Amino acid sequence: MRQRQTEPQVQEGGTRHTWISSLGDRTPRIIIAVGLCLIAHLALPGSARGQERAEFELAFVKGVPIGELGTRIDRPVWGASFHGGRFLRGTTFSVGVRLTFATYGSDRSEYLPGYSSAVRDGVTYRHDLLTAHLVLRFQPRLARLTPYLETYAGINYFFTQAYTGQGGSVPVLAGSAIVLIPTDGANTLRSSVAPSAGVGAGLKLRLFRFGGGSTGNRSPMTLLLDLQGRYLYGGPAEYLVPGGLRYEEGRLIIDSRRSRTDLFFLSLGLSVRGPFL
Repeated sequence: MRQRQTEPQVQEGGTRHTWISSLGDRTPRIIIAVGLCLIAHLALPGSARGQERAEFELAFVKGVPIGELGTRIDRPVWGASFHGGRFLRGTTFSVGVRLTFATYGSDRSEYLPGYSSAVRDGVTYRHDLLTAHLVLRFQPRLARLTPYLETYAGINYFFTQAYTGQGGSVPVLAGSAIVLIPTDGANTLRSSVAPSAGVGAGLKLRLFRFGGGSTGNRSPMTLLLDLQGRYLYGGPAEYLVPGGLRYEEGRLIIDSRRSRTDLFFLSLGLSVRGPFL
């Protein structure tokens, strides 16, 4: 007869360890919300005449851990990146924000060393990375092919979450109605933030222009194909890696790592440039 499954205790280095606070659970959402607010602000007109121009980019990214991080995470990092920037009036520079969300592996509870019917199965432990950076870009006048250079300053945020598959809902008041927002039932098992700075370069290929209007009183927008590489120098952080979890007498044992967090990203995506009035 199958034994009753219980939620495993978490232990690190022989010391019992509990789930971190709910603030830690919400940290990725907080970073994303702040970044999107800054990007939305960049889209607002800088003056009544709307002479400021902005650019927004969405890209798929592949990351390669470098140095100490590469010896511990021996696999690529896959994800997506979003960037929004505004050109400084009368210059070839723009200032913006970039958010990148990526994952570098996962573990299933029933495949972990030490698993038995006494502990819960069906739990997925996913290892994720979120980077958030202010971006200063030098970009010459837009042509068919336009190269550019960038510098970055921000953070690398590593976190591992446990997905039990038992989501819930959060009530949100919308006017006179209450809306239930579904949640994925994830708990943050380990998280760590490291300062980050870097450099990058890219090449844009102009595809076509649209939305100019027949009267010529409205500036057109431009769609571009964007290829980019960037190197991030990351400070030390503590993180989990695939294979760094195991069970021991019904307890979940954490084997975390600590090192510098240097990363190289290669991305391919689309960008739209225009007045965004």
